[in-house]
Amino acid sequence: MSSPKHTKQEWLDTGYKHFALDGPQHLSINHLSKELGAPRASFYNYFGDLPFFVTKLLEMHWEIAKKFTHEGALHCRNLFPDVYELMEKSPLALNFSRQLFINRADPTFNMLFIKTYKLSADAFLVNLFQNHLSVPLNQDDAYDLWVLVGEAWYSRIDPHNLTALHMQQVAKEVLQTVFKLFRSDFFVKLNQE
Repeated sequence: MSSPKHTKQEWLDTGYKHFALDGPQHLSINHLSKELGAPRASFYNYFGDLPFFVTKLLEMHWEIAKKFTHEGALHCRNLFPDVYELMEKSPLALNFSRQLFINRADPTFNMLFIKTYKLSADAFLVNLFQNHLSVPLNQDDAYDLWVLVGEAWYSRIDPHNLTALHMQQVAKEVLQTVFKLFRSDFFVKLNQE
């Protein structure tokens, strides 16, 4: 018996790419079917419906995030340039995370965004961030600041330019803005209240 012309993994890989590049609102069984040259019936055979397919894409992203976290914990020694050089190697996964961030109004997307972000933050990113800042912060405050910086970063990155250099530039701009705020009279007054 011959194997199916289009495997379940091909559907998932193509769907992952579409989610990452175009967002979940543009996922279409028809578009995926045309791109793969596969009958829609094979999609329904593997997944049943689009919501179940999206669940499988989210599970796939979670596994990718775990691998990224493992790699980062092993190889990243500094925030700049190590983390950004690692991210540059996985532009599709980074764009997928960006789509989760952009579409956070969906509770499932928000939950996965937070879960993946916290996974890597706890494993290595917050420590690298604290070392870079050279400012004594407790772990909770460092994480909260990392989230603030990360959310600003995700809102500013260009999904078509995910080079390490560009991502570092955006990160440094965000950090400069945060530090400016911390030194402002407004922030001092806010902390005195």
